[in-house]
Amino acid sequence: MRIRSLLAVALGLGMAQAAAGCFAGPDLVADVGLLEIGPDSATAGDTVTFTFVYSVAPEQWYVLAAMVDDTEVTSDRLNVWFRGQHRFELGDAADLIDQFGVGIHAGRVELRLEESGRVFSTSPVGFVLQ
Repeated sequence: MRIRSLLAVALGLGMAQAAAGCFAGPDLVADVGLLEIGPDSATAGDTVTFTFVYSVAPEQWYVLAAMVDDTEVTSDRLNVWFRGQHRFELGDAADLIDQFGVGIHAGRVELRLEESGRVFSTSPVGFVLQ
């Protein structure tokens, strides 16, 4: 009876992690989330930033990519074990306006594990370029 209860809890946690865009296995932990975009209404002269948390273990090659409207704007290729906060500076809002136009846009961050080919993503977050 106790084994069934533990199995049900473990399966429930696995489903919750999958819904949150993360993975925990016997030899791999990977997730990315809690994206904050600042400022949420950017004008020329503002520096647009993506701040988020992620985890990767064990040490392996991976790419973190900042996406605006599903287009990669900047990325970092890393080979470290990490758990914490990371920040991308996408640059001046004027440059993003030149590329994407004024209006409401969707930002997100992808975590791409090179060896396994797995890709994890934050939920899209809306922001305004004006």
